[in-house]
Amino acid sequence: MKRNPEEQRIYEALSTIQTPPAHLEEGVRARLAQKHRPARPYFRAALAAACLAVMLGVTVGAAGLSDAWRYFFPSVPKNAVTELGVSQTNGDCTLTLEQAIADDSGVLLLLGLSRTDGGEIDPEIRTYFGDMALDCTLSLDGMPVLTSTGGYRTSGRTRSGDGKTLYFTKDLQINDVEGSLEGRTLTLQVPALGKWYTNFPATVSLASLAEEEIPTYRPVPGTEREAELGRLLAEQNCDLPIPEAEGFSGAAVRGAIILEDGALSIAVESIYEIRGMTDCIAVEPNALVDTRTGTRYDMDHATTAYLPDGTKTSIVSFRDCPLTAADLPWLELEVEYQIAQLVCKEPFTLDFQVDTSSALTLFLEPIQFDGQTLLLRELRLSAREIALELEQSEAYDASLRVPLTITLKDGTVLEPWVRGGHLNEVCVLNYTLLTEDGVPWFLDTSQVASVTIGDTTFAVP
Repeated sequence: MKRNPEEQRIYEALSTIQTPPAHLEEGVRARLAQKHRPARPYFRAALAAACLAVMLGVTVGAAGLSDAWRYFFPSVPKNAVTELGVSQTNGDCTLTLEQAIADDSGVLLLLGLSRTDGGEIDPEIRTYFGDMALDCTLSLDGMPVLTSTGGYRTSGRTRSGDGKTLYFTKDLQINDVEGSLEGRTLTLQVPALGKWYTNFPATVSLASLAEEEIPTYRPVPGTEREAELGRLLAEQNCDLPIPEAEGFSGAAVRGAIILEDGALSIAVESIYEIRGMTDCIAVEPNALVDTRTGTRYDMDHATTAYLPDGTKTSIVSFRDCPLTAADLPWLELEVEYQIAQLVCKEPFTLDFQVDTSSALTLFLEPIQFDGQTLLLRELRLSAREIALELEQSEAYDASLRVPLTITLKDGTVLEPWVRGGHLNEVCVLNYTLLTEDGVPWFLDTSQVASVTIGDTTFAVP
């Protein structure tokens, strides 16, 4: 029998275990039930669990589970997966939303991209290729929701063994969602598919700006700086085309401003425009050059401003630059185009619903730990998230770490890694289970017996 890479790894691990003649499943369960806890229990527990899962047929490759998960993770609990199979074809590409792992705070999606002619897919294609405006978005019941990258190393891209499918995992944490996600319609939109951008240099003369009236910006107390800068830019009306690069010309220098200290700053707007199979996703100013002396002033920092019509611009200042509007006839601006190659320019829109029933929420009481009172609120357990929520307290800061262990029904003890947290209206600490190789390991909540936070143990119903 030919084994895939994951099966071969597990086979080799099992081959090194010396056991007396016995029923295999009973032997493994007995080994897992031992009370000895090694120095790195979550690694060893994960490996033992992987072996057991293969024997019991509940890991990747079991009925109803896509084999593609194994390209990213060693184990995915079957009860946490929602079957989807939603596809859309645009041009020569078919994008399929195959499965999801979800709870009420986010979704981990498994997508597959293939060619309609059945040929090999380019492994360099991405759903994100340098422009946030072209990244995936998520809507809930028809309304866009704010998302952020969830999990730890849970978003990835890899090609199948036969080269005909490019798989993506996309982990999206949904911020400020109200209520459960179950039974509601989620919509994933992928605006375009392309390859990572390439930089192309260009140079533009600022001489024609010398003919315009360049205002001096002086902050007015009580006004919003971005809005005031945007208003000044809109009034100048002194666009400069940047020379064509690689068949693309779709950007402009929006104008120039003299800041309060007299230094010259340039506002650059990247106009979104597609030319054939290339997309200029940004124009980055690098330096201001005085052609009289050859002196080059590197970019120092950029400030975002919005024109009255909502157009976004970047106002760029230059390090140690003494130049003013009087020097404009002799100045050049060095810029770089960021051009991404688009493979598919039509958006994909995929509607789906998820099952979050395998996720658990434990409502907790305050505990004493390490000489202080921890105001625990709840612990969220799911395959994609282990999150401890505490009430805000002046005693907490960004370095807060609270040890947490999870005991399974077979006696296995897991020690998730505290990967960080954030302080807002509440304090949220995020935990991750990892294998020895640093790969995320997904928790099967149906096997959890109890959790221990600090020195206090809470039973899981």
